[in-house]
Amino acid sequence: MKEIELTDVIFDRCDLSNVDFTEATIHRTEFRNCKIIGMDLTGATLRNILFQDCLGDFATFRMANFKGITFHSCSIISSDFYEATLQKVQFEECQLDQAQFTGAKLEGDRPEYLRFYNLRCEY
Repeated sequence: MKEIELTDVIFDRCDLSNVDFTEATIHRTEFRNCKIIGMDLTGATLRNILFQDCLGDFATFRMANFKGITFHSCSIISSDFYEATLQKVQFEECQLDQAQFTGAKLEGDRPEYLRFYNLRCEY
């Protein structure tokens, strides 16, 4: 499914484990109670997305471009945000143990738009 385009989609209780969304363009989409373990969004463009109550351990967001994204009550342990561009991204009550943010860029003139709330991390 490389380079897929999704707009105004709701995924509810879907198993999208190991789905390859490399270079996808995804707008105004919600992932609710989904299993996204190992999902690959390398180089994807994501706008106005909600990930809520998702199991997304080992997901890959390498070099993705995020704007207006919320992760709420998600487990994204060992996920990879290597060199991702992050603008207006929030992590609320998420597990981010061993998540990789090496080279991630905060874009725009207000870096406070990257927000972390009530995280649970163990080392």
